[in-house]
Amino acid sequence: MTIETVVGRPVLTIAGETLDSLAGGAVIPPLVSVVVIAWNHERFVEAAIASIRGQDYAAIECVVVDNGSSDGTAAAIARAVGDDPRFTVVLRNENAGQLGAFIDVFDRLRGEFVTIVDSDDLIFSNAIATHVQVQLALPQKVAITSGAIIQIGGDGQAFHRHRPDVAPRSARSVFSEPAIRVASISDEQYDELSRRVTLVPAELPGWHWSPGSAILYRRATIAAILPRRQLTTRLYADGYLASLCHALHGSAAIHLPLSAWRTHGGNEMGAGITSTYNNAKPGLAAMKRALNGERLRRALADPKHTDALVPGRYWTFVDVAAGLFGWQQIDQNEVVPMFAASYPDLIELFGIPRTLMQIAKRVPLRSALRIVRDATGRAPSPAERAAILTAVAARKARDAATILAPRNWARARRLFAG
Repeated sequence: MTIETVVGRPVLTIAGETLDSLAGGAVIPPLVSVVVIAWNHERFVEAAIASIRGQDYAAIECVVVDNGSSDGTAAAIARAVGDDPRFTVVLRNENAGQLGAFIDVFDRLRGEFVTIVDSDDLIFSNAIATHVQVQLALPQKVAITSGAIIQIGGDGQAFHRHRPDVAPRSARSVFSEPAIRVASISDEQYDELSRRVTLVPAELPGWHWSPGSAILYRRATIAAILPRRQLTTRLYADGYLASLCHALHGSAAIHLPLSAWRTHGGNEMGAGITSTYNNAKPGLAAMKRALNGERLRRALADPKHTDALVPGRYWTFVDVAAGLFGWQQIDQNEVVPMFAASYPDLIELFGIPRTLMQIAKRVPLRSALRIVRDATGRAPSPAERAAILTAVAARKARDAATILAPRNWARARRLFAG
C-alpha cells in the first residue's frame, strides 16, 4: 500500500503552480508521522486523537502507544481510532517512559517529519500544516520547529499562553521566496506566519521552545541522536530530543499558538513529573539530571561520528547537549567515565593538549585528572597537568569576571579558592 492511498495528497505550490503539474506527480508532500504515547489517560486520549484526525494537512500517519496503562486507556484509544487506516495502535505491557516507548516504535515511522503529541494535549487543526509550511519556506533546513501553546486545565478552560523563549521577529519575513506553499495556508495566513518565525542558531544553548506537542522534528535528525543503550530511567521525550536535534541543525520558533497544553493532577507521564514543569514537583530535579546525563552520554558516545556531523562545532555541540546548566547538574561520577571512554577518540581528533584543555573547561580539576588516569591507566604527565591547570585557571577567571553584583563577591572568592 502506498503512502498516497493511506493519507491523501495535500496540495503544494511554488510561484502559483502546483508541484503535481510541474513534476508530473513525481514530487509528493512530506509525510508527517504523529506519535501518541498514553499512560493512564483514559480521560483525555480520545480528545487528543480527535485533534490529530481533524488536521487540515492530509499526509499524516499516526502511531498510538498504550504505555502499560492500568485504566481504560486502551479501550479509549480503540474508540477514538476506529477504522482510520492512518492509525496504528501498539499495546505495551510495561511503562517504558515516554522516550523509551518512542524509541521502541521509531523504526515504524515513515514520515520526513515527526511530532509527539502528548495524550492529554490537543493540537489545533492547522498545527501540522503550519509546521510543514515553515520547514518548506525557510532558507535553511532546521532540525525542529516549535509553536506557541495555550495552557488549559483538566476541564479544557484556557488560562495562559506560552510562547517559545526567544524574541519574536516582527518587521520582516525570514522565508525564502518563492517558497514552496502548503495550499491550506492562505496568503493572509502565510504573510502573518512569515513575520512570526525566529531562527535559533544551533550554537545557542538552553531551552528555546514550547514543550511536548508544540514541537515538530526532522526524522533524520532524530535518527542521528537516539540513545545507543537501553534506557534505565523513564524520561520524557522532548527533554532529550529537542536539545540534541537543535544542537545538530538549529531550530525555528513559531510565535503563534498551535496546540493546547493541558495541566491537571494526573499528567505524570510515568516519570514522576507533571507537565507544569514545576521545579517543586518531587522527582523533577532528578529527572533533569538524568536527562542532562543521557544527552551528554550520547554526545560523547562516538566523537568521530559526531564531529563529522557538526564539523568545527564538536565542543559547542557537547555544551548544547549538556544543557544551559548541564555541567553543574550532572554527577561527576557519571561525567568521568563518559569522558574516559571517549578519551582515545578525542585525542585522535584534537590532540592531547587541546582535548585536556576542553575537558578541563567543563569539569573540576580533580575530575579532569581522574579522566586521564581512568583512560590511560597512569597518572597525568607534567605536560598533561599543565594543560589541565591552564584551562582550569582560565575558566575560573572567566566565571569570576561575570560576577558583577556585590552579593556575588563571596562566590568569586570561592571560585579562586578552588
